[in-house]
Amino acid sequence: MAVGEKIQAYRKALGISQEELGQRLLVSRQTISLWEKGQTMPTIDNLIRLKEIFGVSVDEILDVGNEADAGKTQPEPEPMPNEAYTVSFTKEELREIGKEIGKPLYRNAILFSAFFLYWIFTSLWNSASDGIIGFIIGVFLFGAIAHGRRIYDHKKLQKQWPERAASTVYEYKIYTDYLYINLYRNNEKMRQSKFYFEDIEFMQHVGRFLCICVSNQLYYLRKSDLSENSFFYAYLYQNPNKMRKSPVPDKWKTISNLLFAVTLCTPIAIGPLVGLFGEDFERDMWILYLLTPIPIASIVFGGVLKKKEYKYKKNIIVGIIVLVLLCIFGSFTFLS
Repeated sequence: MAVGEKIQAYRKALGISQEELGQRLLVSRQTISLWEKGQTMPTIDNLIRLKEIFGVSVDEILDVGNEADAGKTQPEPEPMPNEAYTVSFTKEELREIGKEIGKPLYRNAILFSAFFLYWIFTSLWNSASDGIIGFIIGVFLFGAIAHGRRIYDHKKLQKQWPERAASTVYEYKIYTDYLYINLYRNNEKMRQSKFYFEDIEFMQHVGRFLCICVSNQLYYLRKSDLSENSFFYAYLYQNPNKMRKSPVPDKWKTISNLLFAVTLCTPIAIGPLVGLFGEDFERDMWILYLLTPIPIASIVFGGVLKKKEYKYKKNIIVGIIVLVLLCIFGSFTFLS
């Protein structure tokens, strides 16, 4: 019996369709159809997967013992990986990872709230019009809802994720040009994925764990489990742009923090500036345009940091928010 006919027979014996078999092998239904028609042959990796699914040996699939197929070449054995790690996590470790991931969410929410609450207080102190105060409160409430939703979704995920992921075993096999990441649950292989090194989108230190993002999927390893000359460390050394949130050198960090603080405190100057150069607060709001170089400088410097693969978002985000609000409030002069 030909190889394709055997694959078809084993598939039908399991009662699964070509589509279902393709999903287990991470190939298309058309590929399964071509195998069964004898137009193409499975690769060695796919033969090994077929062996595990059908519960038979590769020799039986290839019918090596049959005289008619005696001339067929046996598949080469799977090569030995350069590195291999088998990792499972406890619920406590998974909750620890969740807390580390959630820290930026809480920090951003606190900074956002502090910024807008301070601006609301400043507007009330300077006796701003009800329209201006209402607009600021509206923006604050909209942003607070958005931040609250992100935190809620994160907490909801963290309640479910440890229960599910604690029963999963992750197997990493690193070869010369690619790596396999296999997932097992209850001693059954649930998924096998092959990735080439260029598929790695980024790596990130998450407390005592190393996060690896490959094809929009996040995988974790304990840094204590990795060998000193591990592929992951070597890869980061050769591809520093793959490390998310690269540390900023002291001189750049000082400038970044200074611009961030000055931009954040720009609303303090609104009252004194209008009072110094104008007589009527609403009529002379155009004076706020004089403050726009500050957030613009923060945005430009954020772009420089981004180009250098450093942390940049806080400068750009705060710069854009302050610049937009300064322009909106400054335009009240022409609308009144």
